[in-house]
This record gives sequence, structure tokens and C-alpha cells, in this order.
Amino acid sequence: HFEKMLYDNALLAMALLEAGKFTGNDLFYRVARRTLLYLQREMTGKEGGFFCSQDADSEGVEGKYYVFSPEEMIHVFGEQDGARFNSYFGLTRDGNYRGMNIPNRIHAQRADELDPQMEEIVRKVYEYRLQRFPLNRDDKVLTSWNALAAAAFAMAYRVLGDAGFLETAEKAMRFARERLTKPDGSLMVRWRDGEAKGEGFFDDYAYTAFAYLLLYDATLSAEHLQRALGCCAQIDARFADEENGGYFLYGKDSEQLIVRPKEVFDSAFPSGNSVAGYVMIRLSELTGDEGMRKKALRQLSFLSGAVSDFPGGASFALTAMMRKLSPGAQAVCAARDEEDARRFLEFVRTGLPLGACVLLKTPENGGLLGKIAPFTREYGLKDGQTAYYLCRNRTCSAPVSNLEQFRRMCAVL
Repeated sequence: HFEKMLYDNALLAMALLEAGKFTGNDLFYRVARRTLLYLQREMTGKEGGFFCSQDADSEGVEGKYYVFSPEEMIHVFGEQDGARFNSYFGLTRDGNYRGMNIPNRIHAQRADELDPQMEEIVRKVYEYRLQRFPLNRDDKVLTSWNALAAAAFAMAYRVLGDAGFLETAEKAMRFARERLTKPDGSLMVRWRDGEAKGEGFFDDYAYTAFAYLLLYDATLSAEHLQRALGCCAQIDARFADEENGGYFLYGKDSEQLIVRPKEVFDSAFPSGNSVAGYVMIRLSELTGDEGMRKKALRQLSFLSGAVSDFPGGASFALTAMMRKLSPGAQAVCAARDEEDARRFLEFVRTGLPLGACVLLKTPENGGLLGKIAPFTREYGLKDGQTAYYLCRNRTCSAPVSNLEQFRRMCAVL
């Protein structure tokens, strides 16, 4: 199937980034980067919102835009470059799709091997393909899918350090705030041609909170942490099932149907209930808020039924549960100045695992962070120098002022 869906590519990029971080295999990073560059190039609007999908059909034929013959490549690019492309991407006369070829590396013994000359040939093939009849695009911006893509770009910055990816994530969520959010903080479902429509569903809020959480991981900005908490407050006010746990798909102020469904199945993309469980457990760790901790535990208890009934359909719920079961340690930096804050951010990006519980207190954000995570009010500089604290079970080790020493202490995270 040739249709390109925004959520598929966002989830693919995140899985590849996680795999690269875990294995150290650069192939995962290369494919993740190319996936995200595709989304920037083909699926991003001028204002920063992400479009839904790109069609499969060109001139009424499914896949025509993406397939080639070996003779075509040699005719267009010459014997040397054409034959090199055919060999590298497995193009044959018989083809692998209706007599034509979808270029691929399935045949390669080492798919991670690089051919520097091939990069230039691939660029030429891409420019040649642009001359074909263009693909149609569904240019709606859906709040939930836009947030999921923003989360992928935020994670990419956290892993790869590409500032362009962070800019893309920030711009997408700025679009959500300016075009898809009402003055009272409630969300709309979609935007197209300058118009937002539909009262937001539970998934819109859960995915938006997730995006702000991953933007927080990438930047340690207290503003993003505050926005994630704000989404959770909206979720509780609009969608909570106070009697049985979990959250309904439709809000209290939506059109009242005979049944208010609650989705728990993690299918092509995670259910809102699974995402909310993950976000809440992470926020409880970051803020130390007992109320948030109780909400997170209640949500995980609700999800446990889905996990026990069909674990294969509850992968993200299991991710949230594993997070709860993992050791809860916090890395806290009280930075003296902007330069020390920058050095700590780079340490977090390169030296700590994804999803590590990290807080950065600066002279600029100390007031806001103190409201969000009151326990941070007690953490200050050490003898006028930047101080690093490692905390576990609400007990912190003595602060150190040497970042390299702190790096060794953080091996437990």
C-alpha cells in the first residue's frame, strides 16, 4: 500500500530513534532522519502544521508514482549510474510489483553499508520523479496526529541534536496553540483552509500532552511541562469516568450519544488511555505531585484489564506500566547561568537515556518550576556554583559541582 499516513511515519521515526539509542546502530538513525525529512518536505504546511496523508494513486494508478523499470533508469541516467542504481536497489526486468519495481534493499547482505556515490544518484532520481504527475494530499491538520508528529521531531532533536528538528516540533505545537486551541484551553479536532472545526476528542488532549512532554524532554523548558499538565487537567475535567476509571472518547460537553465509548486497544496508533497513562506517570515523577501519582496509578489499574485480556493489543499501556515499575531516580541541575544550563542540556541529550527524569532550574525559570514541582524550591547553588543533585525515593545525594562526576553518578538512570 503506497498511501503515506502521518501517524505511521511519526511512529516509525520514534521506533527507529529508540532502536538507534538502544543499539548504537547508525542505520536506525539514518532511516529515522530520512523519514522525518520526508515529513518536513512533503507533509508540512507553511504555518507548521502537519498534513494527514499523501495519496497512493497517480494518474488513477496505485503506486505509479513510486515504481521504475531498469530500462527507464539506464535511459534517463546513463549506463553507469542507471546500472548502479538498479543493482543497489534490486531493480529487475520481471519487477516486484505488477511488472515494475519498488526500489528496496531487501536483497542486500548488509543493509547498513553506505555507498557515498549512491546519495547523489538517489538525489537525481528524486528530482526526476518530481516531474511525474503529482500526488494528491489530504491537507487537513488533525490535532492528535499533528501532536504525534511533533513528538517524533522533539525526540529526534533529543537523540540526534539537529536543531532543525526541534524548530519543526516547536512550530507544529505553536500552530496547535494558535489555530486549534480555544481561549479556554479546549482543543478542536481539525484545521483546514483557515478554519478549525469539531470539539476535541480525548485522543487530541492525550496526544497533545504527550507532545509537550517530549518537547520538555528535549528542552527542559518549564513552559512545556506546564502545558502538559494543563492538558491533563482538561482531560480530567472533560473525559474522566469517575465511577469505573479510564477516560471516555467524547467529552462531557460533546454531543451526548447513547453510549460513551472508552478505547483501550493500541492498534495502528496508541489509544488515548494508554498515552494518558504514560504521560501521567511521567508527570508524577517530574513534579512529585501526589495527586498526579494517584491519578496515574488509577489509570494504570484501569489499563491492566486490557493488558491481561490481550497483551498484544496493549503495547503502549505496557510501556506505561514498565515505566512505573522501573526505578524512579531524578537528575536535578540548579544552574548558575545560561552557559552551565546549556552544558547540562547537552549532557542530558548525549549522556542520559530517553525518558530520563530530569529537571533544570535556572534563575529565569525558578519561579515557574517551583510552582510546578515545589520540591525544587529547596535545591539551589552550591557555594555559588552550579549544583547537580541525584534523587531517588524523594531522597537526594549531596550536591556536586562537577558535571563529569555527576555523569558517573547518573549511571543508575
